[in-house]
Amino acid sequence: MSSMSSQNIPVPKKQGNSMSVSAEGRYEVEKER
Repeated sequence: MSSMSSQNIPVPKKQGNSMSVSAEGRYEVEKER
């Protein structure tokens, strides 16, 4: 369960960094821009 939780966190962070993650997604967008 610990392994799945760890892998499930970074997955949506990069895939839904614009929809799921608001604080982290915004930071990544500004960095890419």
